[in-house]
Amino acid sequence: QARFISQDPIEFMSGDYNFYRYVGNDPLNFVDPSGLAETWGEKIAHMTPMYNGNPKVFNEQILRNERMQKLAALGTVFDDGYKKSIEARIKAIKSEISKKVEAVTNSKNGLAVKGNICAICAKQCKNPPPIKPTPGSCDYYKKRQESFQKRFAKCKGCGDYSPPDYYMNYGYKYCTEFKEVTFDQLSPAGQKWLTRTLKDLQTLMEEGLKSNTSECDNEAMRKMAFESHVPAYSPHEMSHLPVRDLIKIGTTPDLDEWKSFDTWEQAGKVGLKVLGDWSGL
Repeated sequence: QARFISQDPIEFMSGDYNFYRYVGNDPLNFVDPSGLAETWGEKIAHMTPMYNGNPKVFNEQILRNERMQKLAALGTVFDDGYKKSIEARIKAIKSEISKKVEAVTNSKNGLAVKGNICAICAKQCKNPPPIKPTPGSCDYYKKRQESFQKRFAKCKGCGDYSPPDYYMNYGYKYCTEFKEVTFDQLSPAGQKWLTRTLKDLQTLMEEGLKSNTSECDNEAMRKMAFESHVPAYSPHEMSHLPVRDLIKIGTTPDLDEWKSFDTWEQAGKVGLKVLGDWSGL
């Protein structure tokens, strides 16, 4: 049995439902040089008279040859259409490959760009742009938070770059509370102390940020901020305030703050210095 190694490209136009069959499974009498239409073989072309004794066979061959001639006539049209079809398919495949190559290239470039962005983000954690404290205002902490968010806006996917919680949850919170609530309950000396202290807390934070403290390290930022509290409070000045002012100052923070070791540590350092001044030590 003769058989093509691939399907007949003209499919059902061949007149055969088996797309792999070669010249109707009659290779002794037919050939198909083009692969598109079977024709009489040379042997049959010279032996046509032998069919005179069998009209049925001869007629079948004649009819078959007519069909092949019609298909041959369609061959040129089919060739052009088939070539165009193949060319279109090749073009589509090339386009698809090109898109995939471009996607891979863009992905690699994207990773490279993202890697550069992440490297820039890491460098921004230290020595942030300076912000000048405004006396009598608590906006410094808001500006610090906004500056951080703006600088790290493109750092998503590079790590956890969240603003230090000290800015708004402690600095701004207690600056506002001392200024708007506690201030009016203090003596003139206490009010003077508080005005200076609120400004010094912001100034010392700026100095701390210049000292290579990582703004991206929440614990390091909190530690740096709490260490600046003692010099900002000026225990020597506090030792001259009325006891009533000291009590009011000490009870302004929330009770939950006293659960923190940092709060007790700074309070202890300030308290010891105040007691030292009181005792003359």
